[in-house]
Amino acid sequence: MWAPTQDSVVLVFSLGALENVDKFYRLMKSKGVEFVNQPTDHPDCGIRSVHLRDPDGNLLEFMADLPLEKCGENLKKDFKKYT
Repeated sequence: MWAPTQDSVVLVFSLGALENVDKFYRLMKSKGVEFVNQPTDHPDCGIRSVHLRDPDGNLLEFMADLPLEKCGENLKKDFKKYT
């Protein structure tokens, strides 16, 4: 069963380059957009992301891939295993 605060859907948008996550955050903050969190690295997932909610309350994620050296060890092992 889902917790009342858990989202069943998240829309994810790739911002391409890693630095774009922080640029997007700063630009939108300057326009008054409220975010759920600040840009954060997620080494186990291999991404940097930031989240906000649209006017209907849907969770939106804006992300970019981390360079391999910043990824978690399991992700690095998988990368070497499959490349």
